[in-house]
Parts: sequence; structure tokens; C-alpha cells
Amino acid sequence: MKISSALFALLFCLPTTNVLAQSYVGFGWGPSQVNADLGGGATLDESSSGTKLFAGYSFNKYIAVEAAYYNIAQASVGQVIVSGVPVSASAEMQGVAVYGVGLYPLSKKSDIYINLGVVDWDADIRVNNTTAQTDGTDILYGVGAVYAFTRNVAVFAEWDMFNSDNPEMSMLGFGFRFSF
Repeated sequence: MKISSALFALLFCLPTTNVLAQSYVGFGWGPSQVNADLGGGATLDESSSGTKLFAGYSFNKYIAVEAAYYNIAQASVGQVIVSGVPVSASAEMQGVAVYGVGLYPLSKKSDIYINLGVVDWDADIRVNNTTAQTDGTDILYGVGAVYAFTRNVAVFAEWDMFNSDNPEMSMLGFGFRFSF
């Protein structure tokens, strides 16, 4: 992956200049959607489940930065007939992302947010007995909401879209965030 793991370390080395500034980590899980053109008129349009591990730094109550690892999807389709030829296919996708987060507080315990950044992804695609790898660096954007149970524990729901031509990927995630 082109995006270095040093970016994760950078998030914890930034100076704290605001009493609201804090570091956090989290994980999420949820349904993901994969649409891939397999060539020859065949497509893979499957739902799967994805996971997300992330670390972030909140500069204040409006701006944060995050770095994340996505296991976007493991989707497969059994045998289908395309132009009279039996075809089976699968795809596995992972990515590393860095993005800014714009937050809008709704109350003391809840925020809505948008995120915009870049994702470096890899995909392994298999069609019948042929395996191919593809990768790319694309725009990542999303929206979400977070609710804090305590000062250190919060839950979130979000939708992330990976702006790639082929394969197209998106994930609806639910998870926990731990601040320290």
C-alpha cells in the first residue's frame, strides 16, 4: 500500500492545543456493496460484509483527521451463464485511507459528520480459474453520525463511498469509538 503506516503514528504525535483535542481509535462492521466489471459482459454485483479499523485525532469539536484500514468485501457469485459460457467469480478488497472529518454538534453527546480523503485499495478478482489483481488510489467520501455514551465511549453509523471506476465499492458501517 502506498499510504504509509507512519500516518497512523503521526495521529498520536500531533500537539494538543485545545482542551477538546483528543485521540481516538475504533472499529466498525457492516454491509458493503461491490460492483465489478469482469470483462466479456460479465459483472459482479454483490453485497458482502466489511470491517473498518481506524485511529483519529480531533483538533476541536468541528475538525478531525483519521487513518483507517478497510477490509471492504469478500464477495463471490456461483456459476452463472454469460453468452452461453458458465462463469464463476469472486473479489476480495482491502484499503488504507486518510481523510479529514468535518463535524457538526447536534447536542453535547451527538454529532453528524462528513469525511473526505483518499483511499489506497487492492483487489483480487477471480473469474473461473483466472486470477487478476488490481489496485488504485481514489477519493473516499462519506457521512455519518456519532453518539457518545460517556466521554470515552461512543457508537457511530456511517456510509463510505470509494470513488473508483472498477470496482465500485461502498460500505455502511456501525461500530464503536474509544477516546483517550
